Amino acid sequence: MKKTLIVISLLSAGVIFTAFGTNKVKKNTPVAEKSKIEKSNDHPKSLNDFFKKKEYNFHISVGTRFQNVATLEDIQNATSIEDFIPQEQIDQVAKYKSVKITILDDHKETDVFASSKDDILTNEQIKLLKTLDYSSNFLVRGDFVGTEEFQRNHRYSYFTPFMTVIPHTEGYYEQGMDALLYYLRTKSEEISSKYQKENFKSGKLYFTISKEGKIINVKLTSTGGYKDLDKKMMEIMKNLKGNWIPAKNAKGELVEQTLVVAFGVLGC
Repeated sequence: MKKTLIVISLLSAGVIFTAFGTNKVKKNTPVAEKSKIEKSNDHPKSLNDFFKKKEYNFHISVGTRFQNVATLEDIQNATSIEDFIPQEQIDQVAKYKSVKITILDDHKETDVFASSKDDILTNEQIKLLKTLDYSSNFLVRGDFVGTEEFQRNHRYSYFTPFMTVIPHTEGYYEQGMDALLYYLRTKSEEISSKYQKENFKSGKLYFTISKEGKIINVKLTSTGGYKDLDKKMMEIMKNLKGNWIPAKNAKGELVEQTLVVAFGVLGC
């Protein structure tokens, strides 16, 4: 279910730093000083080349909890679920039968939800959505009559996009996503290489980018399969060098944003 966020390339003279985010492309930032990121001097031409040197069974990605995202402003101003769900879901529908919005605890459904008979938000659903904040997660379950094309190719007639609320401008690692992933990969390689792929689990490590651009509230919500591995991933993030650019709301005010390091194997 997860977005994750690995678009990777390096120049032989150093890392090309692309900015951090889920559904927005940030402008490239200057190459960081060597003291900011710990890495070897003999860089491969790309991270893909680096990964191909041996078989890597250890997954690492960084981003929002779910790939489907919507800004807090869009959600709070919405009158229909079509104001924030993915267009690919909307294109499947000829007529809605029912829609249920459920607040999530990580990926698990809570007992906090509100339903409607179609895509138009009820007062109860609007009230529920207004309780969301940056980095909140929720599920939209839409049952519908599909378009003729959809019905020809599918046996089911419902969608369930898991969604994460994001700020108007997301926070990101100043040295770039490439540098961040390279750092996480190299720092975790020694311990991750001790284990077989089939023994890994879907580890999740949450961290928050503060308004001051600091990493705070690093916490593990699910194990990667081994206590020493979990401990090492926590240590890596807490000791990460480099700067973070904090997120901003639509007014340009600094806000906190929580992101997730997924490690081990892909999964919920």
